[in-house]
Amino acid sequence: MNSIGLPPKNYEQLMKDPRNPFYGMRYHDDDAMMLVTETDICDGAMLRYMIQHQMLPDASFCENHEDKESLQLAQDNLDFIARTVRREKY
Repeated sequence: MNSIGLPPKNYEQLMKDPRNPFYGMRYHDDDAMMLVTETDICDGAMLRYMIQHQMLPDASFCENHEDKESLQLAQDNLDFIARTVRREKY
């Protein structure tokens, strides 16, 4: 783990920010949701920051991002999903 709580697995490609040139270069659709649900990938403070600043726009329940309703449902509930799945580690 590095100093901000992310493992060295190119998760900068999942974090949307105008200052991040690596965003969207190459990622798997389920990786963004794994940041939200897996407690050993990203610490709670970093995840809360990313959710508050809408830095995980690809986090979704399905791999097909053309399904806008599913994507919007996940985006509207990222904080709830993280609190429910991670519990004390959020």
